[in-house]
Amino acid sequence: MWAQMADPFSNLTVSALVAAVPILALSAMLLSRKVAGHIASLITLGIALVIAIVAFHMPVQLASLSALYGALQGLFPIGWIVLNAVFLYNISVRAGSFAIVRDTIESITVDRRLQALLIAFCFGAFLEGAAGFGAPVAITAGMLVGLGFDKLYAAGICLIANTAPVAFGGIGIAVITAGTVTGIDPNLISRMVAHQLPFIAAIIPIWLVMIISGWRGTRAIWPALLVTGGSYAITMYATATYLGPMLPDILSAVVSITALVVLLRFWQPKEVWRFPRERTEAALPAKSTHSHSRSTIIRAWTPFVLLVIFVGNWGSTGIKALLDHTSIHIPFGALNNAILIGDQAKEVVYGFGWLSAAGTAILLAAVLSALLLRMSWRDFLGDSHPYPERIEQTTPHHCRRGRVCLPG
Repeated sequence: MWAQMADPFSNLTVSALVAAVPILALSAMLLSRKVAGHIASLITLGIALVIAIVAFHMPVQLASLSALYGALQGLFPIGWIVLNAVFLYNISVRAGSFAIVRDTIESITVDRRLQALLIAFCFGAFLEGAAGFGAPVAITAGMLVGLGFDKLYAAGICLIANTAPVAFGGIGIAVITAGTVTGIDPNLISRMVAHQLPFIAAIIPIWLVMIISGWRGTRAIWPALLVTGGSYAITMYATATYLGPMLPDILSAVVSITALVVLLRFWQPKEVWRFPRERTEAALPAKSTHSHSRSTIIRAWTPFVLLVIFVGNWGSTGIKALLDHTSIHIPFGALNNAILIGDQAKEVVYGFGWLSAAGTAILLAAVLSALLLRMSWRDFLGDSHPYPERIEQTTPHHCRRGRVCLPG
């Protein structure tokens, strides 16, 4: 049995700096853009092992087993969530649903400030909750560029807008990972986040619009800012407190988008704000020319509605307790009860909750979405081009109406 040492150098500052070396090294490698992400991660793992063994005097066997245990946790349940979240998103893209979702959001307003709120903040938060990682910034920045925003400007706006939702990540992966690593209940961490993050979330829309249009432009749309930030913050607090870490981003974004759209039906700013370089009406892209029926729009949102339903129910106390009975708990060999933290031995058990895992709920939502969207097996399994568009108009020489075809 090895007793864990929190301060091996008898100086808490020095010990903390040494413990932070792997994180600093990883950040430096990623920021340099010269080292691939997976290579940087492996190098960081090596650095962490050396520091654990040399600086913190951890036995080689226990350090190696800890690394293996962490890798298994990364694969399941964490990797399982990521894999199926991306799978669901790709199904939406392949079926053409995502293009319709994008069109409906783009067509609401031509005011640059309101476009930034809808796309960068609200829709970006939705994508962060549904897929996470680089998808929200990449997709929303591309949408803003398509509307006429400068490329770097759009990327910067979307990064700032992602400040609040990224705390939870895709399907709450950030909080779930923190709970897995620390052994703290993720629901408890979620509640702690819910007592801090909503205040920041309410401020971000204001900050975003101030960057775009200054204080005068911000004051001109204060009702939109109040509705967007307020509805997002309140929903985030309620969801993170009572439903756990998996749905705050998604539900907050849906409520915020809905509230802003409803407001814009009854209220519009006195002047449509545009960038100084956009001198004439003709120079500005107009509203999206895509026209979709209500049933088409509802159908397009189906994968994400199912995601909310499945993940929400999987996280509820009663269903989770029922599904937990199917989990397999495996004591992790020599690592189990081999580390003494304070005066208590650490129990290390690998839990394989194949049915109760959030990733399984996402997978079921993806499969049901594919069935409801009537996807072919070829598209479902990813044998076709990864980003086909659903052709809504007849194209005699390329495809028939309703078929999924390659662009052009």
